[in-house]
Formats: sequence, C-alpha cells, structure tokens
Amino acid sequence: MPKVIYPGTFDPITNGHTDLIERAGRLFDEVVVAIAYNPKKSPLLTLEERCELVEKPPPTCPTSASPASATCSPISSGNRTPP
Repeated sequence: MPKVIYPGTFDPITNGHTDLIERAGRLFDEVVVAIAYNPKKSPLLTLEERCELVEKPPPTCPTSASPASATCSPISSGNRTPP
C-alpha cells in the first residue's frame, strides 16, 4: 500500500487530527505527518513539542492503528526554514 502525507500546523494536535491519523494508519503503510512552520504565526507550542505530541500515541489507540508509526516531518511555509 502507498504512503500518505498529512500536512498541518497541529498547534496543538486535536482529537480530530489524531482520529484522521489513526484512520489513515489503517489504510496506508506509512503516514507522514508534516508539521508546518509558518514565520507569520505565533504558535502556542514549539515545533519540537508539536512533533513529540504527534509521535506519542493516545492511550485509547489500538497498536495496529497507532500514530506512533507516523513519521513527523517539519516543513516550512515560505522561504524561511524552521528554527
């Protein structure tokens, strides 16, 4: 099966985000969660904190659909790179 990319700022990650990641994990071999950095926004959480939250599976998540298998990839919006 193919891989899928789920881009967003995830600031913070919500139950809705987690639900989509879990469902995608059942449909695809790999889920890449691309966490965006936008220099025009003032995020609540740092890029590192957002990556940690995405990679940590929720306690109710079954192992077969765990977002822990998701790959966290910081991406940049515009010409600047993430700090």
